[in-house]
Amino acid sequence: RDELLKFDSFGAYKVVDISEIPKEDLPLIADEILMDTKWVINKKEGHDGLKVDIKARLCLRGFKELATPRKDSPTVSKDTLKTFLTVCANEKFDLENIDVTSAFLQGRDIPRKLYVKPPKEAETEGKLWLMIKPGYGLLDAGRLFYLEVDSKLREFGMEKVTGDEAFYMLRADNKLCGLIVLHVDDFLGGGNQVFRKQVLDRVYSHFKCSKREVNTFRFTGLDIKRSSGGISVDQNAYAETIKKVETEAMEKENPKENLEELSKFQYKQYRGLVGKLGWLCEQTRPDLSFEVLSLAFKNKDAKISDLKEANKAVERIKNYTNVVEYKKVGACGDLKIVAISDASFKK
Repeated sequence: RDELLKFDSFGAYKVVDISEIPKEDLPLIADEILMDTKWVINKKEGHDGLKVDIKARLCLRGFKELATPRKDSPTVSKDTLKTFLTVCANEKFDLENIDVTSAFLQGRDIPRKLYVKPPKEAETEGKLWLMIKPGYGLLDAGRLFYLEVDSKLREFGMEKVTGDEAFYMLRADNKLCGLIVLHVDDFLGGGNQVFRKQVLDRVYSHFKCSKREVNTFRFTGLDIKRSSGGISVDQNAYAETIKKVETEAMEKENPKENLEELSKFQYKQYRGLVGKLGWLCEQTRPDLSFEVLSLAFKNKDAKISDLKEANKAVERIKNYTNVVEYKKVGACGDLKIVAISDASFKK
């Protein structure tokens, strides 16, 4: 019921009687292509970053649409996020994390006619929804929300940073006032009081948001904290969720199995474990990069011995802290970004 109320409150559709649909629109409601809906039940991440709340989301079955709209919607890259944190720490900017609720329903209007069969809970027999806002499941829902965000940030005086479509900055009197990076419906901002009033306050006012956190929060699975000494990115909680894959029983049955390739099930476990280690080393444990890369190269022909090496890496992440500190390194005007490429550059 709450989800249906959100569709109503955001003006996501207009109820139309099937008998009153214009003749030229009848091909859009043919049984084989008429879009319907599906309820998806998942766990909603709480404000403390723990998945605790059960949430029902009404999704459109967008794959039934014949149109193929442009659907790309930029999100901040891992490297850009590091650049953002580096600059914010250096400038001693306060950080804010803003989460937009029912984000896609707050995107731009759908630029085409789209009829949807409502869920039975809507109690609209003999009627259809003429969609106005892009619900979850629509192919271009993410992009329409991104375009709305992009339009508003520009209206608030921000400009894109060259190289990443999800990275914006605000300047005044040729001085940097603040930065924002986007990850779908999450805004991560850092800046001074001018930036807070001119951008963040207006973002929070324009969009309906579920939370606004300052200096201590979780963003894309990273525990971020701003302090007087800088900015810390902590993955200790994530590291605790990474478990070793059992190999002892297999070794006892046949010690020579260490030299044999993994079974299909073991491959799945191995790839999952290496993927988790990879996410960790990309964010807070660069010291594991070579080791994890070596394990990843063996994804197609890994042996039990390789699985044991992956387990050893799990032990190492438990024995050391998984935290990176970003601190002030110098005056902003004196800083440079230096890129070093290998011999294949421009070839």
